[in-house]
Amino acid sequence: MNGYGRGDMIVNIQVFTPQKISKEEKELLLKLNESDNFKPKQNQTKNFFDRMKNRFA
Repeated sequence: MNGYGRGDMIVNIQVFTPQKISKEEKELLLKLNESDNFKPKQNQTKNFFDRMKNRFA
C-alpha cells in the first residue's frame, strides 16, 4: 500500500455465469470466441510451475 513495489497483492475476482441464454446471446458469444482478443497468447499457455521451472533452470 505504500507503493514500494514489494509484498503480496490481494485480488478478488467474481465470475458470474448466466443460467440461461437466448439464441442471440449464444450467437454473440460464439462470435466473440472467434476473435483474437479472446484466445490465449503464446506465453500464457504455460502454467505457473512451468514458468517458475524455466526461470530457475
